[in-house]
Amino acid sequence: MGRTRIYTNEADKQAAYRIRHTLRNSDNVTPQLPLSAHDGNSDDSYTPAFVIRAARAALGRIDLDPASSQIAQATVRATTWCGLDHPEQNRRDGLTVPWAGTLWVNPPFSGGNLLRFTERLLTAYHAGDVTSACILTLSDCSTAYSQLLRQHSTASCWPAKRINFHQPGKRGGNPDRPTLIWYLGSSPGRFVAAFSAIGDTR
Repeated sequence: MGRTRIYTNEADKQAAYRIRHTLRNSDNVTPQLPLSAHDGNSDDSYTPAFVIRAARAALGRIDLDPASSQIAQATVRATTWCGLDHPEQNRRDGLTVPWAGTLWVNPPFSGGNLLRFTERLLTAYHAGDVTSACILTLSDCSTAYSQLLRQHSTASCWPAKRINFHQPGKRGGNPDRPTLIWYLGSSPGRFVAAFSAIGDTR
């Protein structure tokens, strides 16, 4: 059963078509597996402050964090955020709200969400609604979302060490999967300067 896509204008619809067309015609792309989250057990894991500081330096500010929580916002401090515990019901599903401005995107790693959030980001970016964004994903280049981001991103950071995500109720995270951060925008040099201390930027 297909997923319902919501388009706010014709440009969004056309951008989504181009992305899906690219995906269908890409060779050697494996479907995204229903991976579990950052710690291997739960989507309740949060990006550490040093990564958010680098993202804010690269973007200038964070207008929207579409996959967040009240706990995460103590660090991210986005102008607008979405998450299951958002006090406003229409802000609990980040895929259904308008995406605009500068974005930090750390999707849940489970249930195909990495591909869903990647598609949504690329649609809004190519429509001109999103001006720049950083998106954190698993560093599995055989997946559909990685193939899309490799084609459309303007820079990326491959962390020298696996990122230790914070988990509520635990003293330390369990960085059992390598991750990377992709950049979309017109200032890749600013991204490289912000993330060079974290890992290889290109």
